[in-house]
Amino acid sequence: MSNEVAISMQECARRLNIGLKTCYREAKRGRIPTLKFGRKIVVPVAALEAMGRPKESNGNKSAQANSNG
Repeated sequence: MSNEVAISMQECARRLNIGLKTCYREAKRGRIPTLKFGRKIVVPVAALEAMGRPKESNGNKSAQANSNG
């Protein structure tokens, strides 16, 4: 287990399997949480891991939509 608290945008893009420009764009949109230290932008590891967890839902919306018609 790593003791990383935050990772670079490059590492974030690698872990999410997206391009670096996409990573910056999603961070700007607020979809990837970031911290800024001067000119350095980093992504908190805990926040990145929380993004990967499935959200609880009250059922499958697409299945519900299909059953109505």
